[in-house]
Amino acid sequence: MKRRALKRATALLELGQGKTFKEVSEAIKVSGATVSAWADRYKKEGLDFLADKPRPGRPKDITAQQRKKIAALARSDAPDGYERWTLRLLAEKAVEFGYVKHISHQYINQILKQEEPRWQMEGC
Repeated sequence: MKRRALKRATALLELGQGKTFKEVSEAIKVSGATVSAWADRYKKEGLDFLADKPRPGRPKDITAQQRKKIAALARSDAPDGYERWTLRLLAEKAVEFGYVKHISHQYINQILKQEEPRWQMEGC
C-alpha cells in the first residue's frame, strides 16, 4: 500500500475509534482540514477514496522506441556542415526523419538526460 493510502486508512481507523480531527491530524502529521476532507470523501466514495486519482497532465506521446531512435541519432555523427549535434538540430532531424511529428529541443534534452546520461557532460 502506498504511503498516502496508508495515511488515509490510518486516519479512518483513528476516526472510527472516536478520535477528533485534531487528534488524528497530530498523530499522522497532516492538517485537520485534510483529515476532514478525507472523512468527507470517505462518506461519498467509500474505500475507493484511499487510492490516488489520476493526476492531470499531458500524457506521454513519445514511445520508448521513438526515444531510442532519438538517442541513437544523438550518438551518430553530426550531419555534413555541422561540427556536432545541437538540441535544435536533433529536434529538426527527428521530425525530418519521421521519428516524431513534432518535438521541441527542450523535450529532446529531457529524453537525452534519461536515455543518455553522459550527454550533459559532453557539453551538448
